[in-house]
Amino acid sequence: MKSIENISRNDFVVFYKEELKVEIVLEVKKDSYKISNGIFLPYEIKKEDILAIGNNETGKGKIKGLSGKYDVINQEKIDEIMNEK
Repeated sequence: MKSIENISRNDFVVFYKEELKVEIVLEVKKDSYKISNGIFLPYEIKKEDILAIGNNETGKGKIKGLSGKYDVINQEKIDEIMNEK
């Protein structure tokens, strides 16, 4: 299972910024990650903003509206976001 402590370059992470987003990690920093979706300029998010980590091999979590399997870090926040819609 992936965790915040072992996120690495090229991992996909789920976070909330106006909507749930999945983007790729370009660089791991001490307290943040530089991420990009490949279209826009990279930007940083904090570790505490990560809700799930993409893991199509052994991930057990599914997130409504997103494809793939995930190691969910903050199910409570994901549920809260989904209930607002």
